[in-house]
Amino acid sequence: MFQDYNNALRQHSQGRTEEAKDTYKKLLTSNLLTSQVLVPPKGQIEPHSHRASQESLSKELVHLKYSALKNLATLEEARGDTKAEALQHYLAATALDYSDATVWYHIGCLALGSSSMGTARRVRLTTLC
Repeated sequence: MFQDYNNALRQHSQGRTEEAKDTYKKLLTSNLLTSQVLVPPKGQIEPHSHRASQESLSKELVHLKYSALKNLATLEEARGDTKAEALQHYLAATALDYSDATVWYHIGCLALGSSSMGTARRVRLTTLC
């Protein structure tokens, strides 16, 4: 799975955007990333090392999914022909990591560009708070 992500990054950086898009989408539809990846709340302590390794893997998978969504959205936004898809992928990324200001910036730009003023307003209010 991590190899697929590295392949997508390589394709993306080499300008092979259609291949990269397909690889990101393949990765995002893999069984492991489509299943719900739960990370226990901070401070929850499990005495078993197995649980600790599951938590670590879950965090890595969440980060992998977030990165794939963000990179796919960036690719789609740059192509210009799939701005609605880019917006949806950026929004899906925020469900995994709400704190990335650059993602919110891109969401706001795409929302304004598509005349989705309600979304643009919510993004503006979200980033101000």
